[in-house]
Amino acid sequence: MLPRRLPNTNRINSQIKSLFPVTVPEIIVTLLIALGSVLSSPAAEPTSAGRSANRNAALDYWQGIECLIAHLPDDGTPHDVHFAYLTRLANGHVTPLDDQTSEDLKKAGVGLYFLHRGNRVAYCDWGLAFDDLGPADEQGHIVQVPYLAGAAYLRARLYLAQGRDNEATNDLLAVLQLAKQIGQDGRDGTKALLYQLTTEQRVIEIAASCLPRLNSELAEQIRQHLTTVPVEEVFKNLIAVQQSLWVGWPKRFAESARTHEGNWDVYWETVALRSPWRTEVGDLLRKAASGIPDHLTKLADEADEAFREATRLADLPPDEFRRQWRTVLKKTADRNLILSLAGGELEPIQTALLVAATRRDLFRTGVAVGRSGPQILEGVHLPCGPLQFRKLDHGFELETTRKIGNKTQKLTFESTSAKPEATR
Repeated sequence: MLPRRLPNTNRINSQIKSLFPVTVPEIIVTLLIALGSVLSSPAAEPTSAGRSANRNAALDYWQGIECLIAHLPDDGTPHDVHFAYLTRLANGHVTPLDDQTSEDLKKAGVGLYFLHRGNRVAYCDWGLAFDDLGPADEQGHIVQVPYLAGAAYLRARLYLAQGRDNEATNDLLAVLQLAKQIGQDGRDGTKALLYQLTTEQRVIEIAASCLPRLNSELAEQIRQHLTTVPVEEVFKNLIAVQQSLWVGWPKRFAESARTHEGNWDVYWETVALRSPWRTEVGDLLRKAASGIPDHLTKLADEADEAFREATRLADLPPDEFRRQWRTVLKKTADRNLILSLAGGELEPIQTALLVAATRRDLFRTGVAVGRSGPQILEGVHLPCGPLQFRKLDHGFELETTRKIGNKTQKLTFESTSAKPEATR
């Protein structure tokens, strides 16, 4: 039997954080999840009227993931070989194309079938436990889905190297659809949105690497499937989710705590023993038990006002938002645990959204340049300002003249020759 462990995903997570750095202190989040597990009221079972008449795409995606990560072939393949295969899939956007690529994709074929099957279903519910766990819901699908998306990246790159552009485009569009159904344009929280943005950037980079020779209709399909929701709307979606998680959930928890006050033995048996910080968390709870509900309600009320202010400030230019939001946090975050955790996420998220939107603009503009030539840049007016055009041996490069996310953003549209092994 295959051990229930996977290749270390820290590298994947660090790549995401390098693009979009957002962190939350783990010990406090563990405390929140522990408290919520015991004291939150049980969620009501959904009624048949509340269920969608459609199938749930998330179930297809989960089956695809399971086909990739949980089945060890019956041919005596050593475990470490199987883990190496999974690692190559998880890094499919950069994994070298060689003789092993075709073998890897044969194993991944069924998983990729379920990716495309899920794409045909509009309704997608990942079963997030925000009502019970609040911001401490670990959203396990975001940890596992890089294997499925990575397999699609890898196959798309192989198809492009073989000149099978239509099939490659289908895989890239499938990944974009998966990313949208995870990120929900900010409505499923920070982790999900960051995954959506990261996935879009990887698809853009793969498509840009072959754009000069790619059929213009296929390039247009990719362009049209990129997110079109304005940055301001996505940002407000995220603020609303953060407000619901970090204000609504603590208030529900505090009310439940009043009815369960003193029942810490139940907590200790059911939750704390599973926590890596069980001694520290347990001691903290025993000391703070009597004052938790009232104090938490006070913190939540104060955080609620701050998030309302954030929603109002979101209409301002980014630099002005950051200046005024920092002033709000400076007044409250040092004494408010909720705002010290959640408030600091808004500024880097806004920057991540601006960087992602700029790179989408670069790609869309690159498609137009590839179709009509660089002269069209004279009539292009983008939020990031004028673009610099550089001619390359096998394509071209576009770069912003203004800094977005502390640096200028550039995208290279250059066809590179495939290795001979990749075209077999």
